[in-house]
Amino acid sequence: IDELYKKFSLSVDFKQLKKDIHKSIEDIVSTSDDRLEKYNNNEIIIIGSPGKLKNRVLAMNGYAKDSKVIGVLHGEESGAVSSSSWQYDDRSLSQVLIGYGKYGDFSFNPDPKMQSLDGCRQKYIQSNSDSIKKIYSSNDINDLNLNKRNKGLYISWKMNNTSVINADDVLDLIEYYNWQKYLLNQYSNIEIKVHPKQENYFKYDCKIIEKNLEECIKNYDYFVIDYISSTAFALIAATNKPIIYYNIGLSKFTMLGDKLIKERVISCDVNIHKNYEGFCLFNKNEEVKNYNYTKYFSLADNNKSRINALFDIL
Repeated sequence: IDELYKKFSLSVDFKQLKKDIHKSIEDIVSTSDDRLEKYNNNEIIIIGSPGKLKNRVLAMNGYAKDSKVIGVLHGEESGAVSSSSWQYDDRSLSQVLIGYGKYGDFSFNPDPKMQSLDGCRQKYIQSNSDSIKKIYSSNDINDLNLNKRNKGLYISWKMNNTSVINADDVLDLIEYYNWQKYLLNQYSNIEIKVHPKQENYFKYDCKIIEKNLEECIKNYDYFVIDYISSTAFALIAATNKPIIYYNIGLSKFTMLGDKLIKERVISCDVNIHKNYEGFCLFNKNEEVKNYNYTKYFSLADNNKSRINALFDIL
């Protein structure tokens, strides 16, 4: 790091960078095998998302001893997003995977990113998302009507000066911030929900909401979003409230996911690099929207809870 600093004179906080790299190394290097869990081939290992390194190590140790490894998906949906990171972690390192809706199963939704990296076909078990089950409304989705003084919530993508885990989710933060200011100026009576992991957010003219999204969903008449590969979208998609989606190029979706997203949201593509070309200011929706996204990707056909799905496997 010191040599890079001398050679290139980059405008980077190298002192903080050194701390970050040392912390990363401490997190992943074990000085002794005694610190790692050992398993036998007749054991069952239940892990959370292998996106967390400790879970990945536990899963690998289980694989090495032919233990049965059961993975548990996170994110409140499965099958809509085509993500390299999800293939690398959640979709790998387990023989059994507890997901959400039926179409998180590669057999029904054959997207390449929904296969395990090791080439082994995981046994996929569908279950309900508990959070979605609480929110889900079977009532008709409301029409958008901004001629009334309806209250809106714009849900921001995470803005931190850190790296991202998917090549599709790369965006200059200043460009994104300028886009946000432009977008918020187009809609009156709108507030912004910042990401819960966002520590140092930029300043906005409208009200900033920091509390949990589930706690404040009922306070709004419609939602605006520009990033769909998130728990936030799965939550608002389960409500009966209209959603405006501006596709600015973040994320990739399965073919089925792309289709059902369009059936749920009012949307347009926006080029934020070319004076927001393609932007539409929406006051109402022309098409009736449906809940198929939630039914396919967040809720199980058999109405099984996650814990009952686990008990069935055991």
